[in-house]
Amino acid sequence: MTLIKVLKEILNRLDTPDDNALFFSFDDITELSGDTFQFFLDIGFIKPAKPSSTLICEGCEERCIKPVEYISGKSSKHAYISCDERQDIGLIKVNPERLKRWQIDFTGFVKRIVKFVGINETPRELINSRLWSLRKYKIEEIYYNIFFARGLTWTDAKKVFIDNKPFNDSLFPIIFVPTQIPKEEILPNSIVLSLESLFVIEDEKLSIDIIKMKRLISVKKEKIINLNKDTVTDQYVFRKEGYSWLIVFEGKRIIMEDYKGLQDIKELLLKPYKSISSKDLFLRNSTLKISEISQSKISDFAEIEEGFTEETFQGFDINDGKKDFTRDIQELENEIEEAKKNNDIGKIELLNQEREFFLESLSKNTGLGGRKRKMGDDSERFRKAVSKRINDALKKIKKEHNTLWQHLDKIDRGYICKYKPEKTLPWKF
Repeated sequence: MTLIKVLKEILNRLDTPDDNALFFSFDDITELSGDTFQFFLDIGFIKPAKPSSTLICEGCEERCIKPVEYISGKSSKHAYISCDERQDIGLIKVNPERLKRWQIDFTGFVKRIVKFVGINETPRELINSRLWSLRKYKIEEIYYNIFFARGLTWTDAKKVFIDNKPFNDSLFPIIFVPTQIPKEEILPNSIVLSLESLFVIEDEKLSIDIIKMKRLISVKKEKIINLNKDTVTDQYVFRKEGYSWLIVFEGKRIIMEDYKGLQDIKELLLKPYKSISSKDLFLRNSTLKISEISQSKISDFAEIEEGFTEETFQGFDINDGKKDFTRDIQELENEIEEAKKNNDIGKIELLNQEREFFLESLSKNTGLGGRKRKMGDDSERFRKAVSKRINDALKKIKKEHNTLWQHLDKIDRGYICKYKPEKTLPWKF
């Protein structure tokens, strides 16, 4: 039997609810051809299993399934089948080779898929023997959550899969199945792909047709978006769904990978025309606490904050939450005068806000007798961090939706941040 036929046999068995189908007997291997079976043993699709406790009796044409019994000899045990159907048969000696069994190795199978696709992470089992997370897969700057699932067509599918959070929180999850694609999707926006149609064997090497896979993902995703157009009438959406962002501007929809800068932008869209300090934006969307920032090095954090580097944290000093503004107020006033000469109303407004912000902070950070309290250049670091996060997000948006980028690029990004559209838009979050 060819490698393709053995592969199809493995995939069909993975799609069968009967757990016994996951095992291959010695007779199965003989029928499938030992050499081709060894190929799948070598790549980890199959692994040895416990010897069989039952066999098909070959004593007569009935071919009954009988339990294997052992009789101890002088130096070893001998396996037999006892026929209780016919008195003229009795004990039938069993070749020990016939007791050998192999089984489909779930772990080896999903690890090989991850390798074929090009994901450099270890898959994680989410539901015992049914669902695995193959982690994230990047296509054209978008990260998709990718899974391998067994039994999406089985009668218990909805009950088994519906409550799994990583599975259900994903926007456009890519789900590999062995063979059968369900007629009714478990998840309405899921992209289900049959491995049977993607596996390729050339020169005795197994792989996944990546070009075909990406084309199918693109076609199915577009189909889902088109189906949803009739039900989604909102023209302005900025919403996080699972690990991605659904963004609609003037009716055009895009899906974005999660960036902290997108969350910063959302905070500003929620409160148009309102000034929000870069410090507030940073702390709203940070897993770090002020005490942690002031007392730790960046290398101590499991999650590195976007916009911060090791250099950023050198000399970082926060004294009871008070901030120092290293930028000279006189320099700001000079810039305001320059903006007045150029009749740059927008810049004048922004610089005046920064000046007021500095003066207010200076009054808060002055001790008894007018003495300055101990301060660092923390506000500058917050400004740089938030600006970098927003700028990085805007670069990604520009690739997908230039009109939206032009609209959002007008967001003020300084010590004070502000979203000030020409007219109020009905954003949905």
